[in-house]
Amino acid sequence: MIDLSRYLNQDIELNTRTGYDKYGKPETSITYIKARLVYANRQDRGLQAKPLDYDVEVWVYPYTIVAVDDTITADNLTFRVIEVQILRDRLGNIHHKKLLCQKYV
Repeated sequence: MIDLSRYLNQDIELNTRTGYDKYGKPETSITYIKARLVYANRQDRGLQAKPLDYDVEVWVYPYTIVAVDDTITADNLTFRVIEVQILRDRLGNIHHKKLLCQKYV
């Protein structure tokens, strides 16, 4: 497998949802992570075999905590995570995570 420290070298802003305020609006916390952003307009079949249209793939370290509906900001664009895929090495250990994201309007 590839060496992640040489490949995941972009600084990306990750906004994770921490809860909701009393009005029902999501509260977020901002963290900066090292990742690799790959622009690709593609369609993938999700876990339930439904088609997913995504604009970018974001590869992150395996210890990065991210969930669906979190947002990522890179290159002055904001993307919403629509699926988190866990990729493993030959021994079954988590090698990295791949996030499929759409442009956030």
